[in-house]
This record gives sequence, structure tokens and C-alpha cells, in this order.
Amino acid sequence: MNSEEIPVVFNLESMILSSLKELYEKQLAYDVTITVGEGPIRQEFKAHKCILCVRSPYFYKHFLGKKEFPPEDGLALYSEGESGTIFKEMSPSVFTIILKYLYTGILQLDTLSESMDEYLQLISAIDLLELQKPSEIVQDLIHAKFIKAMETKAVTIKSFCEKHPRLQVLNNLVNAIFEEKPESVFDSSDFTSLDKENLIDILKRPDLNLPEIVIWQKTIKWAIAQDPVLPEDIKDYQSSERDALKDRLKDLWPLIKYFRISSRDFHKEIHPYRCIFRENYYEDLLEHYFDPGSSKIPVPQQYVPFESNLLLRKHCKSIEAWIQASESPTKKSYLFKRIFCGTIDGLDKSIFSEKCVNKGATVFVVATNGTGRILGGYNPFGWQKSSKWFETKDSFIFLMRSLVLKTVDGVPLLTYQTVLSSVKNSSRAIYNQVDNEENCHFSFGGDLEVYISSTGHQYVYKHGAYSQRLLDDCVCDIDEIEVFQVIVREG
Repeated sequence: MNSEEIPVVFNLESMILSSLKELYEKQLAYDVTITVGEGPIRQEFKAHKCILCVRSPYFYKHFLGKKEFPPEDGLALYSEGESGTIFKEMSPSVFTIILKYLYTGILQLDTLSESMDEYLQLISAIDLLELQKPSEIVQDLIHAKFIKAMETKAVTIKSFCEKHPRLQVLNNLVNAIFEEKPESVFDSSDFTSLDKENLIDILKRPDLNLPEIVIWQKTIKWAIAQDPVLPEDIKDYQSSERDALKDRLKDLWPLIKYFRISSRDFHKEIHPYRCIFRENYYEDLLEHYFDPGSSKIPVPQQYVPFESNLLLRKHCKSIEAWIQASESPTKKSYLFKRIFCGTIDGLDKSIFSEKCVNKGATVFVVATNGTGRILGGYNPFGWQKSSKWFETKDSFIFLMRSLVLKTVDGVPLLTYQTVLSSVKNSSRAIYNQVDNEENCHFSFGGDLEVYISSTGHQYVYKHGAYSQRLLDDCVCDIDEIEVFQVIVREG
């Protein structure tokens, strides 16, 4: 080997890691003591300021920035002798995992039980110490392991996330539960710990898939639970207790749609709580039940439950925003009422015609199993029996598909992509031929064409009259079709 071939740089990182591991295990020349936990689980850890500082922004700000820890962090400093630190709210088992990671880069989680609470303790400590990469890993693990459990403890998780805004994955997950499955919040084991503002937000929603009497019962249950000493039966209340309950419910009872409750349920469930209503309101409710239509209380809009095999509520929000984009100056709000579902009603052209023709503005979506994608379009006129082109600048087509972001612990974590394509050639925006003897044929500019016939059901995509290409040109069998009537939301 000549001198030119001899390397001048050697990578001996593994020796450094080995030495740091030895420093961690033998606690050599430590200069800081960290006490974790309280009572019988209290445990002391020996560490080195310099390592803590370069590995954790939180420790850096304290030891080098001379910044005191805020009391809510559950951490206080000893004032005597060498700097000592105590984490009162952290468990020693959690800090053992973190300290080993700080010294060795190894995040060893096999000592954790399969308990969501223990994982939440860990991610809370990781977030406190501002450890970005471990935070990403543990959040993904919580997502993969406990997504179903999160629904049963949605209120607790939401409260936890509000204290940890940096935990973006968990915040997105719990927000999705409240957005997509608000009904599950009422059934969660920790429902009564929900804060009032979040309860108000849920009660204001027009798309709760729950009977109104159930919503009333849950609201009363929540209000009583805020004062554990209250009797369960309002007949046993003292005057002061009735006043306290009335004050607690004053922002909640106006959000109940009483006219969706039967007279029998009204008498059994609501009449005993008549003391909570403001003066004359209860009499106005009674007037409605005795003489429908005579009450001074406005009758709420017809109940429109959210039902779909294909769309999520967040998809409907995107579609609503796209519809609103063509409106000026006033933006309306919309509800989406499913009027046709292929797997329920049958993919038959006569049934489609009966349920979907002359229903006004509609949203149409189709899907093929195994592709993870949904294609759809907005027809501002609605489907009609006349076979002709309709001119409009307001229609659009769209693609929604799920993509595997990563796989954690054998579980695929998904992300969603949405693509909008607006009209480019307005004179050929919409075409329908519902009365054809052989099939129903309708088209968005020739870009998205759908055929429903006795021999099969297909959609054809070919980029043309709409601005954005959604897919490569293709012909696909249809496994599901849904049509939604677009209804202007009142109030």
C-alpha cells in the first residue's frame, strides 16, 4: 500500500458510544443528582450536566441559561450544595428510559407495560425535556397501539393534548376523534370530565348521529357529575342545589333540539328538570307539544344525520369549502344528506333514477376496492332525465385517497391526499342520460364518466374539460357509489 492510499480520517464513533454507556452505567464523576418521584417510589439518579445539556434543550436552558423551571412542570431545584433536581410527577421507570437514551441513543421501551397510561407518562416526560426524535417515535407507537383505546378515553386524551401542544401527532388524532366521531365522546368512560367549552362545541354540531333525548340525558349526567355531592334524583334537591344546577346548564339547555323529542320522553325525562329553564321558555315548549306549530320557539332544521361508507366528515368540510369558493359575497353553510348508496339500495338504474333525479345540487362519489381512492364530483344542477350538456363554472371533480405514511409496530399509519379539479370548459361541464334504456350515463365534462347498467358498473377517467389531472386515464369497476343531496344549513 502506498502512502496515497492510507486513510487520514478514522471513524471511531462506536468507541465514544461505548465510553458514554460505561459512564452512564458506572456513574463516574457525576456532578448532578436528579431525584424522581415522591413517597415510596422516590429514586435518585446520578448524571453529568454537560451530557444533559447537549442532549436536552430543556436541561440546556436550565443549567446554562440559568432559567428557572416553571412550577407547573412538576420540577423544583434544591438550593443547597451541588445543584440537585427533582421531578415530582415523573416515575423512576420512565426517567430510566430517558436517561439511558440521553447517554447511549438507545430508546428501550420493552420495560413498559402494554398500558396507554404508561406510554402517556413517557411521552409527557419526553415532551417536557424537548426530545424531538423520541417524541415522534413514541407518538407513532401510541397511534399504532392505542387508537381504539383513545376513543374510549377521548376526553382524557384531549385534556392531555391541550397541555402538550407540541405533540402534533396525538393532537391530530384526538381532534380527528372529536371531528369524525363526536358521538363516541358521549360514550367514553371519562365523558363527565369533559370541559364545558368542548361540550358546547359538540352540542352545537348539526350532524350528531344520536337521538336528541340521549343528548339531553348525557348533558344532564355531565351537569350533575360536576358536583359529586348532588343527589341523583332532582326531587331530592335543596333550593340552592337547584339554583346551582340551573346556573351550570344555562349555556347548555338552549342547544338541545326539543322538538325532535317525543312527548312521552319529554314528560318522563325533561319535565322533572323544568326548574332549569328561564322564565316562560318551558311554557313555550309545552305549547308546542299541546298545539304543534303554535309555539314561539323556532322549529329547528330537519335532522340530517351524517352517513357515509366512503367520506369522512373532514372530506365534507373540504367539499363545502370548494362549493363556497364559487359563492360571492355571502358564503352559505351546507349539510350533506346521503340519498343513494349502491351497496344498500342496489346498483340499479331505475333505483338511482328514483332516488337521485330532480333532487337539486348533489355530490357524487365512487370507489373501487383495493385502490384506496375515491373519485367524485359536484353537480350544482342535480341529475335530470334530459340528455344534454349543462353549462356551469361552479361544478368540480375531486380525488381523495389514503396513503401509507409509515408502518409502526406492524400497523400502517395513513395520511390523506385530496386533489381538486375545477371546470376548464364550462360549456361541457355536466352531462347526464338517466333515461337511457340500457344504462344510466352521467359525466363531468368527459373527465369522469359513470355507467350503471344491468351488465356492470364502471367509471372512466380521462383528463379533458377540468383543470387538474387526477389520475392516469383508466377504466375501473365500481364497488360503491354514494350520492349526497347538498342542503343549505339554516341558522
